[in-house]
Amino acid sequence: MAALSGMKIPTSFCAKVLALALAAAGCGAEPPTNPTPAPAAGRIALDATRHDYGTMGQGEEATHVFTIRNKGRGLLKLSGVSTTCGCAAMMLDKNEVPPDGTARLAVTFRSGSFVGSVEKHLIVQSDDPEQPQTTVTIRAKVNPVYIIEPPIVNIGGIPRGQGAVREVTLRDSKGRPFGISSVTVSHEDLKAEVQPNDGAPHAEYRFRVTLDPKRNVGPFNFLVIPQTDRAQLPRPIILVSGTVTGPVGVRPQAVFLGQVRQGQPFRPAMLMVTNSGPSQLTIVSVDTGDERIRATVTTNVPGREFQIELAAGAMPVGWFQRTLRIRASDSETPLEVPVNGVVLKAPEGTAK
Repeated sequence: MAALSGMKIPTSFCAKVLALALAAAGCGAEPPTNPTPAPAAGRIALDATRHDYGTMGQGEEATHVFTIRNKGRGLLKLSGVSTTCGCAAMMLDKNEVPPDGTARLAVTFRSGSFVGSVEKHLIVQSDDPEQPQTTVTIRAKVNPVYIIEPPIVNIGGIPRGQGAVREVTLRDSKGRPFGISSVTVSHEDLKAEVQPNDGAPHAEYRFRVTLDPKRNVGPFNFLVIPQTDRAQLPRPIILVSGTVTGPVGVRPQAVFLGQVRQGQPFRPAMLMVTNSGPSQLTIVSVDTGDERIRATVTTNVPGREFQIELAAGAMPVGWFQRTLRIRASDSETPLEVPVNGVVLKAPEGTAK
């Protein structure tokens, strides 16, 4: 140390030494920050979100393959594809797609009994945080094998106890003869007879449809299905619809609860029951057909007007339909109201 006593040390050097000492002691220096990077996520991208199958005949089917690419830095998980139309069949060749990898979505459209321009929508569900649902639109133009006149047998409003008789014609669109071996109906309250019924093939047939006068009050949609000898669309469908009316009515005549994600409740739906008959009315019971759907009855005008609130809890994934049965004191026959809703599958990893 004596040898250094005569040396002059630069001020800048002293400052650097002091700064290093303070840093080593943790004095006056902020600790380094290492923020946790966001986890890498998958990003969904389709080669197309629309496809037109072009012109096809009734009873035919066609398949198109969509390509799904993962443009993200993490694994993309595909949880499924949903649609409310049974006319489309979907198949994924894989449910997990690595970064820059691809998956194939095969969509088969079945024309069935459709006629004219048809447009349907599919929903591809994934764990893409920015786009968990991707909508795909498919279209087709369907040429008829048969001509049905009228296209829908609309009986309209029929008072309870009256019944109804209507006629409908089924003919080949190109005038070719065909045979009918039998006719079935979707409900016992409807009967259908075919003429001519001599067993010989004809290019045109007339059907006489009869609604039972004992049919319950409320809307109805029945099917008349002839069994033909055709390979293409052997069972054409004739739709018969209408409403049986009475002094007691309910509106709306059908309830769509909406669309929610798995585990979420639906918004409450309201119905109104009114009585225009001479007698006072009470609501005896309301059966929702499902314990997860609750019905609360409120009397607005005693004997005349009632409000029913439907509250649906967590329902299974997919499209569902239940029948609400409202039994009033004027009849043992309940008022029937279809109740529908759609539940989408929750993205993987989210709370249900």
